[in-house]
Amino acid sequence: MPVKKRTTKLATKKRTRKKALVILEPKIISQDPEIFFGTHALSPFVINLKQTVQTPEEIMEQGARINLNFLLDIPLQKPKNQNPTPSLELYPSDIIEQLREEKPSFIPRKVSSISSFSSISSFSSIYKLNPSIPPNAFSPKPAPENIFSYFDIPEEEAEEVKEAGEVGETEESELVELNGTKVERVSFGFSLRPIGAFVLISFIFVLPLHAMNVVSQLQQTKTQIENSSKTAFSFLKEGTNATLVRETTGANLAFSRASTHFANAKQTISELGIGTSFILSALPTTNKNFTAANSLLKAGEELTTAGERISDALDALSREVNPTPVSHIRILQSYLRSALPHITQAKQELTKIKTDAIPENERQLFEQTKNSLPALVNSLTEFEKLSDIAANILGENGTKRYLLIFQNNTEIRPTGGFMGSFAEIKMHDGILEQLTIPSGGTYDLQGSLTRSLVAPKPLQILKARWEFQDANWFPDFPTSARQMMEFYNDAGGPSVDGVIAINATYVAKLIGLLGPIEMEEYSRVIDEENFVFETQKIVEVEYDKVENRPKQFIGDLVPKLIERALESEPEIFLRLADYLGTGLAQKDIQLFFADETLEREILKNNWGGSILPSSNDYLMVVDTNLGGGKTDGVIEERVNMNVEIQDNGSIINTITIERTHHGIPGLVFTGVNNVDYLRLYVPKGSKLLSSEGFTIPDARLFEQPDEKWETDDDLQFAIAGEKQDEKSGTDIYEENGKTVFGNWVQTLPGTTSLVKFSYRLPDELFDEKTGFTKRIKEFVGFNQTKSYSLTIQKQSGVIDRETSVRISVPLNLKSVWESSDLTQTTFDNNVDGFFGALFEEL
Repeated sequence: MPVKKRTTKLATKKRTRKKALVILEPKIISQDPEIFFGTHALSPFVINLKQTVQTPEEIMEQGARINLNFLLDIPLQKPKNQNPTPSLELYPSDIIEQLREEKPSFIPRKVSSISSFSSISSFSSIYKLNPSIPPNAFSPKPAPENIFSYFDIPEEEAEEVKEAGEVGETEESELVELNGTKVERVSFGFSLRPIGAFVLISFIFVLPLHAMNVVSQLQQTKTQIENSSKTAFSFLKEGTNATLVRETTGANLAFSRASTHFANAKQTISELGIGTSFILSALPTTNKNFTAANSLLKAGEELTTAGERISDALDALSREVNPTPVSHIRILQSYLRSALPHITQAKQELTKIKTDAIPENERQLFEQTKNSLPALVNSLTEFEKLSDIAANILGENGTKRYLLIFQNNTEIRPTGGFMGSFAEIKMHDGILEQLTIPSGGTYDLQGSLTRSLVAPKPLQILKARWEFQDANWFPDFPTSARQMMEFYNDAGGPSVDGVIAINATYVAKLIGLLGPIEMEEYSRVIDEENFVFETQKIVEVEYDKVENRPKQFIGDLVPKLIERALESEPEIFLRLADYLGTGLAQKDIQLFFADETLEREILKNNWGGSILPSSNDYLMVVDTNLGGGKTDGVIEERVNMNVEIQDNGSIINTITIERTHHGIPGLVFTGVNNVDYLRLYVPKGSKLLSSEGFTIPDARLFEQPDEKWETDDDLQFAIAGEKQDEKSGTDIYEENGKTVFGNWVQTLPGTTSLVKFSYRLPDELFDEKTGFTKRIKEFVGFNQTKSYSLTIQKQSGVIDRETSVRISVPLNLKSVWESSDLTQTTFDNNVDGFFGALFEEL
């Protein structure tokens, strides 16, 4: 029988509403509430309370049976041994059409009839038996910041409803047959306001009552949670301390106990029930502490697991039968790799916790832990990256041969320091197979060189012939390293796989890490404080002039240093690995390898000491001590850079350098005149405008090279276009993609020298002078922007240098972003520095 459609039009504009399909069963009343699964901003359940509203307790006392419909292909049926009470039944297609536009997030494979239950906890426990339901299916969603905003009705819709006069205006209906009974199914539009009012009233009256029960329940378990947590953290601390002193058995036991107590505390919170968790997270008075407790316990569990992994690593290291440095690295890599995800997760959990949620007496410890975890994550990530490269370098896949260069950075040279001593080393799996240290140091190769090369012009103040000891003339370490290998091969040395350069001050700190070294044959104990001075005194003053083996002390010290490092305890080995990373980052260790693949990895990690490419502003100040003793250990250098942006976008840089000599006149090594050939590496194409303050040595002090001598290819390329500023005598040439300005600075003990360079950069500040991008910006209406960036590259080995940068901006530009303060930004010489700014035209 056809059913007549009934429609009602709103008085205002036509509007499309979401439809709710409801099956009406006249004269059929059920006392049982039915729970239907759906989608809602507050809850994934739709509860239909018919005729009378009863309390949960009243429902349970009546022994009511609760049926759940999870959109199965067949509606749920009550057990056959009971008299069925007619009730509403919804089919999957109806439910999907009513409650959401997409398919449900999950549909269980099987749902049995559920008997009455007394709490939400019991409800959760029953459904844990069904593996097809995800564990987090019933987890509460985070409470909205303003829960009442969910019930706000747009003014436009409210007006339409008001004009319509009815909440639901029937649009169409049809008769359907349900369980043998003809019923009418009606489709109608509806407004959210009545539903919102109902839910709001429920929250006002029901939620506080439930909350009172929750708080009471929480108070009963508070002591249990606190005790478990405190005990767990005490065991965690105990395990950490045991790990640090290598008590691996005690560490494992402590970490295991910590894990158990963390689990107990977390289980106690879980047992409060899903409903409890929802209310605790919704109520303002408990949300902060509840969230903090959960996150803190999760972080504790993760740190405990990580601690167990690290403890296991130390235990594995101690039980290794035939240990080698490479095997140490691989064991650590394996265990630390497994610990890293747990530490990362702990870091994420701690970031969720606000400090004011932590008891005041524990906040300092909390902040220390929270702040230290990012550094720990970075350190472990760096170790992971370093492990494969280190194993390759140490000869995991075969014997390797290297030149090990000791650079004395109290006598500064372009790559770090004067090359007084060196060693040829062979290693396999990190085991030193051969160590050869010439007793005369680098000077031992002078008589063996078959070629005679012309020295760079400034070096001719020492010697006209270019030799191995002065091979590190180029601040670009790969270029200098190749020069060292060529000299070594020319002097009859075997082919080597690479060059490793280490600065003297770094070795001193390494001794501080490993502990003092007894040098009985020299009647000395060498430690971090006296290493540099005692070494200089022995090799330059106290050595046997008859035997003439000034570098023998280095040859006697290095094997003991290597032996101490290789035989160090596992915890010292970890510190050595970390110290190695620091040395590479700060360029106290520089690496070059003939293997192109390995060299690319080195350069990619910025461990190779290469001059950095830069398409914008760039500055590298390079000091070279030529005949100035060991005075760079007492030189204080201050570099002031003023960047002046002109109205037309061009840039003029003025570099002022102050060098203060803190040495005492006449004192051995440091009480002499510091003679420095100073170079500025700046963007290629820069034009020198002026320079002043230099002290050029007398021309008679320079040796003259023989006309028959050759000029090295790298050097020839650099000096091919060299010219000299007539007024200041400043050398100007190009090298490694940079323009170089070079001149002499001499500083007596107790005095300060001041020099100044002024030059114009080759490019204007405008990024887009012409082109498609600029035209598009103009068409769209974007303001034209100008950018400036500066790279300040560190010179390896400089002990005391500070660089200050000031940017002067014209009135027609406004800064819209800057990485640091335009008026004053200071960089130390520990690592490379970067500065950037973005300007908008006014």
